[in-house]
Amino acid sequence: MLRTQALALGLMVALLGGCSDGAPSDGSATSAPASSGEVKKSELNGFARSLVKEDGCDPRIAKAMAPFESDYGECTMNKLTDICGEENFDRGVALIPAVREQQPGLNPWLWACSRNNDVRTAMFATCKERYRQSDETCDCAVDAFLASESDSELVEWFSIQHAFDTRGAEGKYQNWVGYGPESRMTDLSDISGRYSNKLEECGFR
Repeated sequence: MLRTQALALGLMVALLGGCSDGAPSDGSATSAPASSGEVKKSELNGFARSLVKEDGCDPRIAKAMAPFESDYGECTMNKLTDICGEENFDRGVALIPAVREQQPGLNPWLWACSRNNDVRTAMFATCKERYRQSDETCDCAVDAFLASESDSELVEWFSIQHAFDTRGAEGKYQNWVGYGPESRMTDLSDISGRYSNKLEECGFR
């Protein structure tokens, strides 16, 4: 019971704007797909060049990071292409500036997956990226959760918040945030608790 409550609390802290893990993934899915566009050396500033030379960073990622001249580990973050498709690489690169402006340290490829895939795929990717659980645990938890929920809009909102993407779905659920007359924060708390229960039932560790 205490473990379930702690997991649910952790989910809510994250959903309400807490920091993500921020740490790079274990590298199991960090390889980039074949380049969809060459980046010329002249397009990279000194900081970006050092990322490519010293860290082996993909030039496309380095170019997107160049204006910020700071490294939050994007080069080694999980690009999630094995789950969300090869196109997720370029989509994530394009979101690096937005992530930097809103919540530095988050994984832009998780946002890309959440914004461009069905809820099931997005939630599976989030389970793998945030909790580092096995495929079996994530499949079990996500499928059991989706099968038990009837409010599709609440589920979609939860999946967006769960990926720390407060502007996902182009602000479709903005009125539900906060404590105004249309707020559904209580529903969000409840559904996060139900999801944490499914994770526990499916072997979360």
